[in-house]
Amino acid sequence: MRQNPVKQHILVGLLAISGSVRGDDQKAEIRTDLVLERFAISSKGDALVVPVRVAEKTYDFIVDTGATTTIFDTAIPLGQPVGVPVAHAAEGKVEVKAYDPPEAKVGRASLRSLDVVGGMDLDRIRQVTGLPIRGILGMDFLGSHILHIDIDKGQLLLLKSVPIDAESSCPSHGNPVKWLL
Repeated sequence: MRQNPVKQHILVGLLAISGSVRGDDQKAEIRTDLVLERFAISSKGDALVVPVRVAEKTYDFIVDTGATTTIFDTAIPLGQPVGVPVAHAAEGKVEVKAYDPPEAKVGRASLRSLDVVGGMDLDRIRQVTGLPIRGILGMDFLGSHILHIDIDKGQLLLLKSVPIDAESSCPSHGNPVKWLL
């Protein structure tokens, strides 16, 4: 059953800030039985990058909650395109070729459940970031997972469910931050 897309965006946004709204002494540990996958990420403010396995190779993909669709660099063989939709990017409108999703995994989570993936040259992203980025994980994948991002610990977790005690206070506002489903 698909969740409401608006709720998905709110959930991911709140999860992204959940690690920063508690003081270090107040941070609750995530129970290990809730963790589907654990990825090391930069704690220096760099892009959130996770490994994606395609066939026998592993590539770095940026986690991007602002991207609607998961994108693969055109250097990764994806077969024949199934369409060419127009997307909106910072540079204006761009054509992104659509493909059937390949046999690809983020940890144990498969990308085969996606309707389509995009394909485009991501050389500009590699130039700007200085990182060997070969793809972008978009909300079509991220929206069906529960993310916990802890920049201080340098980790991104995919969770099986939201922790029962998942509530914190924002020091600057004193308002509780709740996890939404």
